[in-house]
Amino acid sequence: MVTNSRITGVEDGTAIYISGGSPTLSGNTITDNQWSTGISISSGSPTLTGNAITYNDTGVDISGGSVTLSGNTIANNDYNGVYIYDTSPTLTGNTITDNSNGIYVWNGTPLINNNMLSCNTGTDLVNSTTGTINAQNNQWDHAPPTDGNLQGYCNNGGEDICSPNGGSINYTGNTLAPSPCP
Repeated sequence: MVTNSRITGVEDGTAIYISGGSPTLSGNTITDNQWSTGISISSGSPTLTGNAITYNDTGVDISGGSVTLSGNTIANNDYNGVYIYDTSPTLTGNTITDNSNGIYVWNGTPLINNNMLSCNTGTDLVNSTTGTINAQNNQWDHAPPTDGNLQGYCNNGGEDICSPNGGSINYTGNTLAPSPCP
């Protein structure tokens, strides 16, 4: 268990790397890691709760395992707040704002419910799969969420959702974020 720690200043690497086990990361600040990923997860069953993951290249990179992210603030990361590849994590109650892309799903079927996905400069949620992503009861910049799919690619102009490869996003129960971006 890693709690109430501050991890900063990593250059060209990963601040926290998880490969196996069931660690809990709670109440930590992972910030200002230049050219680096805040948290990278390749396997295991980690739980991340109540962390501030900010000002990294990518906030959280998930490429395996049974991952739970709950109640985290993932903001101001240069590229993706959360990048998901070949896995199906559960994201609930997170605030994912002011990244380039909020959540980018390359492959997998994550459960993304009851989060605030707002003010990301590219797209709040990108589904690059051909399947459907469950993203219900989230808060967005627009209600219903705006779709930035432009014949196979994403506009990346601050839209809420995009599925460039023919997939879809189930966004039922959507509501407006408290301070939506224009």
